Amino acid sequence: MKKSQELIEQEEWLILQVCLHIEDLMEEQNITKKELSQRLNKSEKYVEKIIDGKNLTLYEIANIMYILNSSLIVNTKKIGFHTNIKKKN
Repeated sequence: MKKSQELIEQEEWLILQVCLHIEDLMEEQNITKKELSQRLNKSEKYVEKIIDGKNLTLYEIANIMYILNSSLIVNTKKIGFHTNIKKKN
């Protein structure tokens, strides 16, 4: 199934918001990429990829939020586009 442009934009927007939130927390706590990588026991390159939104998973987000002593609250709302997914009866 090919992704619609609207879906791609929604994904990119969500990833951007999470990455900006992580960067804001790091700035507020004066934590560098190097320090975050040490706390995560990962390479600095790994942290750079995460902050750039590459290969970002919910597990990684949860781990980073834990390390930064924070949480991420997700609110949902109905949006105006439709998918091709059909409900099973």
